[in-house]
Amino acid sequence: MSLPHIPPAQLESVWPLVEEGLTRILELCPQPWTPRDVRIRIVRGQCLLFACEDGFFIVERCEDWGAWYLNVWCMYFRPGTGWRRKKELIAQLDSIQKELLCDFIACTSPRPEWMAMLRGYCTEQTRVYRRG
Repeated sequence: MSLPHIPPAQLESVWPLVEEGLTRILELCPQPWTPRDVRIRIVRGQCLLFACEDGFFIVERCEDWGAWYLNVWCMYFRPGTGWRRKKELIAQLDSIQKELLCDFIACTSPRPEWMAMLRGYCTEQTRVYRRG
């Protein structure tokens, strides 16, 4: 089962979970954005939110030197729930990549557990996950 896309009009229904996850991400890995910044980008349609009761991920379509790629911006799952969804997540990201006509998928993380979970998307030296 894939995580459903949450359109901006339905953001309120999942915002407490998303805000909780974004806050936790920022505690572990300081970033130059705030949960409010993420909320604004979701509402404006600049990124896509996929969520379920266990967690969420946020992606955006980006361009770099003429190549379109799917950037996995944020991903959070409550402890003990993300790992069991690994195959589902990888398959869904692959599907979104194709749907949005992206050449590859990229994401970065300083967290070793995400590097392990997303193995196949990564080159360990740069900690940039790339598949495609």
